[in-house]
Amino acid sequence: MAGFYTDSKPKTLPLNRYLFFISVNLSLIIPTICLSSISPADQLLHQAASSKQTILLPGIYDALSARIFADAGSQALFLSGFGITASLLGQPDVGVLTLTELEATTRRCYQATPEDIPIVVDGDTGFGGTANVRRAVKQLACAGAAAITIEDQVFPKQCTFLGQQSSGGIRV
Repeated sequence: MAGFYTDSKPKTLPLNRYLFFISVNLSLIIPTICLSSISPADQLLHQAASSKQTILLPGIYDALSARIFADAGSQALFLSGFGITASLLGQPDVGVLTLTELEATTRRCYQATPEDIPIVVDGDTGFGGTANVRRAVKQLACAGAAAITIEDQVFPKQCTFLGQQSSGGIRV
């Protein structure tokens, strides 16, 4: 299709510029190191530091919406938790989206866009306590997230699009 980003080689997902793949073959674990030019986080930081203008982050919810905005010239993208929950599950954003579903969607969006377009991911409330937040950040970074937003809400969270008030957090 005209206008769509195509690349015959698969993209690597850099983690500190190196990604360790674990290949399992007959119970044998073989680590492999892949070198990447620049991580998504480095790309986003470079854009923010070099631009004197606001970086617009169009909201995406799947690989197709990511490709459409990438082809339209977006510098960066925002993967919306509300958008994913609505399109994938047909429900409001009230905490039903799992980390596994968010990670899979992040990976598909990352693979569908050019490497120079960073994706900021809505990390919801971090999917639990401190250990869960740490795990969520690591998994989303490995899936290609350049940055992750974490909401300061108590669980169960409230969907602001439904006119519900925040159930906790810090007032500003």
